[in-house]
Amino acid sequence: MTGIVYEIIVAAFRIYYLLIFIRIIMSWIGFGDNFVTRFIYDMTEPVLGIFRRIFPPRPSFPIDLSPIFAYVALRIIESIILRII
Repeated sequence: MTGIVYEIIVAAFRIYYLLIFIRIIMSWIGFGDNFVTRFIYDMTEPVLGIFRRIFPPRPSFPIDLSPIFAYVALRIIESIILRII
């Protein structure tokens, strides 16, 4: 039973990492307003928004680093959860 829970948690985090990566690519390329775009933004904004408020882009350095901080924080959270299981 623990193995199944472990695999589900790992898969959920991997899917979320993929959504963040897709959002980064979408921000570079620019996609229209459609269901997929809204879904990805709605799924990733709660986590990315936290880091965007903590580390807002500055005019002198306008690159949004929130995906990097979110990825690191999520990896730490994933590691803690998996150790508990």
